[in-house]
Amino acid sequence: MAEAYEKLGRSAEAESARQEAQRCYQAEILYTRACAARRGLRDGEAESILRECVAANPRLSQAWADLGELLRRNHRLEEAQRAFLAALEAAPGNPIAHLGLAATLQAQGKEVEALAAYQTALRRGVATPDLHAGLASLLLDQGKAREAAAQMLLAVRALPDAPDLLSYLGYLRQEVGAEAEAVESFAEALRLDPRQVQAHVGRGYAALSYGDLNLALSSFRRAAEVDPSNTEAWRGLIRAQRKAGLRAEAEASCRNCLARNPAETECREQLASLRVEASDFKEAVQEFQTLLRNGKSSRSTLEGLAFSLLRLGDCSQAIGLFEASLKRYGPDPLIFANLGYAYRLQGDIRAAVRNYERARDLSPGDPERHHDLAFALYLARDYAAAVEPFRTALKHRPDWGLAHYNLAMTYWNLSQYAPALIHARHAQEQGVREADAVVRALTAQVSLGPLQSAAVNRRKH
Repeated sequence: MAEAYEKLGRSAEAESARQEAQRCYQAEILYTRACAARRGLRDGEAESILRECVAANPRLSQAWADLGELLRRNHRLEEAQRAFLAALEAAPGNPIAHLGLAATLQAQGKEVEALAAYQTALRRGVATPDLHAGLASLLLDQGKAREAAAQMLLAVRALPDAPDLLSYLGYLRQEVGAEAEAVESFAEALRLDPRQVQAHVGRGYAALSYGDLNLALSSFRRAAEVDPSNTEAWRGLIRAQRKAGLRAEAEASCRNCLARNPAETECREQLASLRVEASDFKEAVQEFQTLLRNGKSSRSTLEGLAFSLLRLGDCSQAIGLFEASLKRYGPDPLIFANLGYAYRLQGDIRAAVRNYERARDLSPGDPERHHDLAFALYLARDYAAAVEPFRTALKHRPDWGLAHYNLAMTYWNLSQYAPALIHARHAQEQGVREADAVVRALTAQVSLGPLQSAAVNRRKH
């Protein structure tokens, strides 16, 4: 009887083993089909087969890892995390599962858990180039650029013929100020792949940082030629062209960039700025307004639009935009100065004086701010109050002919002819042509009395 039970037990074990082997075999077949579906980019079919596969054999770690990768690629991060954990439970040393889990946690914003996952993988000897690169990315997100560069260097040493990794290493070296080493990394990446766009872009920015404009221009141009849709290549090229004084070329690059990427805001803002420099305020307004419609309401956009409208004579809109900028971004002396000018054009001299005073208070060492205030006070016929800010402007900039001329006219209106003549002569020496007649009149000691309507050379904005 005992022998019969023993035979029965062995038979049951054999049957169980046979069924297990059959499930494993079935799982292997399913896994092969899933791989084919993934190669064919049939994600839905691949997911369905992989789920059948792990149901048949829950210990098939690679199937769990592939399922996790599929889910992660489709942004189903919670499900991907569970799949990678199952893969590691089945095989704790699975490198794809370690990397996938860490990357999934990082994508979810769980930086502490992601860092722990990367460190666990390293402790278990999973030191693949991709894992080092992923850890570098996480460290950079945490502001640890130096540690990130060290991890990327390990990735490059493990896989020295990967131009993408070399380009990323170059970028990280730039982040820590190692420009020479960064250039070496970019050069090696380009040796391996002359069409590596990020390496061209990186080398361009490195060249900009140490002043080699020719190398910067050639690098950015090559990047834009290889990939005309790469906005970073166009941005870098525009910056280099503007720095080199190539305004026409910079404008052409802006238009080329926008022709391929109409929603690209930096290139549009550069174009608007270039049109301002060319005094084409009408087109500048159009470009700045497009930026606002596209959601770009930065300080530079608001103020650029306001300044352009001001130059077109639309003082009311300009004032509204300048005040909106001050409310959103805080005090700025140049904005208060522009507000003063706008109010002055509208004839509201009191408001102009108030804004010029704020500009002066925020930037007491800027002679322009003192001169703006003094000139507004002159227009308000408060000649006595105008003297001191004119004098302060000249303390900061003694050779300023315009300030000497306007101070001379202020003294003349105060009937203080001696100091008026002194400053009129200084203005004459600095080439202010209107000063000639004033010098002659004062020298001849012609008693003109207070010239309430004395002509003043208005400052150009």
